[in-house]
Amino acid sequence: MAKIRSVRTRVWNWTGPTVPPAGNFCTNASDALWMKGDAMASFRFHQWLTCEIETEDGTVGIGNAALAPTVVKQAIDDWYAPLVIGEDPFDYAYIWEKMYRRSHAWGRKGIGMTAISAIDIAVWDLMGKLAGKPVFKLLGGRTKERIPVYYSKLYSGPIDAMQREADAAKAHGYGGYKMRFGWGPKDGAVGMRENLKRVEAVREVIGWDADLMLECYMGWNLEYAKRMLPKLAKFGPRWLEEPVIADDVQGYRELNAMNIVPISGGEHEFSVIGCKDLIMSKAVSVLQYDTNRVGGITAAQKINAIAEAFQVPVIPHAGQMHNYHLTMANTNCMISEYFPVFDVEVGNELFYYIFEGDPEAKDGYLQLDDDVPGLGISITDKHLKHFEIIG
Repeated sequence: MAKIRSVRTRVWNWTGPTVPPAGNFCTNASDALWMKGDAMASFRFHQWLTCEIETEDGTVGIGNAALAPTVVKQAIDDWYAPLVIGEDPFDYAYIWEKMYRRSHAWGRKGIGMTAISAIDIAVWDLMGKLAGKPVFKLLGGRTKERIPVYYSKLYSGPIDAMQREADAAKAHGYGGYKMRFGWGPKDGAVGMRENLKRVEAVREVIGWDADLMLECYMGWNLEYAKRMLPKLAKFGPRWLEEPVIADDVQGYRELNAMNIVPISGGEHEFSVIGCKDLIMSKAVSVLQYDTNRVGGITAAQKINAIAEAFQVPVIPHAGQMHNYHLTMANTNCMISEYFPVFDVEVGNELFYYIFEGDPEAKDGYLQLDDDVPGLGISITDKHLKHFEIIG
């Protein structure tokens, strides 16, 4: 079997047009601070990292990461790439443990795990290409005919604009819609009313035959969330996502134990053991790890098995092909998050400008091809004029 001979990283800086920041766009962890300007600035992803791993026979696997790409690039180039070069990609479990354990003193959270994730995703893409199979076939195969997806946009804004967006999305047959809150604790009772007006307005448009998901993005605190939950219950949300900061596991537990609205989270957890703790402590009713951050596909499969044993559904954060393959191969992953192709705003949209091959949702579902090896994506040159590339 061909051994890994090189690891190439590139950072893609978006220089093209962006949708300008808007007030009360989406709550986030920075809302607790007194600050001027765009509170979402540090949560926008206008850079992306690609990681290409090549074997001796010229086959290339592609991984990626969105968190702090320039720092992740240095971590991979200086530390992780030397650990991977010379290895057989099918020894993926060994490769993963080697990266994890040899950087454990400093790399087990944040940047280190993001770097490991990018490499691991590339290794799985590589294995699929070498085997001539799609990744989901290597993970266990097809568990569903096609993948149901929910529409994930609906950032907070004028009520009539949110209703128009929701109404336009309905034409595509989505079974669920996720909206963001624009107000949090610092905005008091007035902000609460603004949040509730928008939930009511979106529910009015999508009706009661579709799921409604609510996203806080760590912008609330425990006291505020406790006050909001009873007010939200009448709208029948499928879940309330990341109501408090990621480290406040006890806060998640308290909110979930109220049994008013299911609590979801895990997007900002960076380990298998951390996700296990969320599950076993009953901190979340829905687990939403991010494959780009939690250790890649190798770690994600371990988490999926733990979650299934405890009957906690897993819905990986964000769209992207690696998540679709995981969802296709696991019965406990029932649906996928889906970001429509759109102008660059928060930055989730960049995936469509860097890669090609992502399936388009039709009638609320997307499909993976049984005959396309690996993850099924390639790096495109169609939008190079809008990028400054470091690598």
